[in-house]
Amino acid sequence: MDSLDSFLAHRIEKLVAAQSAPIDLQAVATECGVLAIEQREMIPEAVMTPDRAGFHIYLQSNFAHASGARIRQRFSLAHEIAHTLFFERRDGAMKPLRGAPTGHRLEAACHKGAGLLLVPDRLLRSALKTAPQPLSAEYMLGFARDFEVSVEVIIRRLNQVEAFGNRFAPVLLRRHQKDGFTIEYAVYPAWLKAILPTPRRGMDFTRWFGAGKNQAANAPEQGGSTLGPARLTRRTPQGLLIAHPVDITLSLRIVELRLE
Repeated sequence: MDSLDSFLAHRIEKLVAAQSAPIDLQAVATECGVLAIEQREMIPEAVMTPDRAGFHIYLQSNFAHASGARIRQRFSLAHEIAHTLFFERRDGAMKPLRGAPTGHRLEAACHKGAGLLLVPDRLLRSALKTAPQPLSAEYMLGFARDFEVSVEVIIRRLNQVEAFGNRFAPVLLRRHQKDGFTIEYAVYPAWLKAILPTPRRGMDFTRWFGAGKNQAANAPEQGGSTLGPARLTRRTPQGLLIAHPVDITLSLRIVELRLE
């Protein structure tokens, strides 16, 4: 098998060539040989099972009315569709491709494939042609609505197509207490690596923002110990690093990091 990235990109490009945003996953599933998509109460969020004729996909229905459930289910469906790409008809049945990844590598590939299915390169690059640079939280949220994906998915895809210019990087945060926020996903370009340590999911944002050499001297100038509604700033040898928070929901927030 070719490299996973090129394999996924080639297969998915053909599957969504005639589509516009948001991607019709039912049509893609049918093209991939999915015979039925069924909602049922179960513990896993989604399951794909092959048989002699094709594939069946089962989606968790336990929390169908919860906030954000539809967007989450779209990703789960796209993930299971990506699994079908690693099968072929052989000896009268659907069997894994020879040389296909397994275990964690397969799950990681299908996670990436889900993002490519939901936000194809062609459509994302086209949308970026009329977007301002650097991008703002407002535009990222608009892209997420257009493609019907989560904010994390759209930030990851924008990062993969190198949509963020120099001196700008978004960070997605989740509220973990009254005023505290932890990192869900952070874009970490080369210019930021020279200022802050590697961000990790679950890290307290304000501690991360104030970390590094001479931490006390470089501590945030505003906002105290937490990232409240006011921006945080810290002076660095490279310039003034500004963290501007934009609320998405009660529990999610995008922080626009800018170096001025």
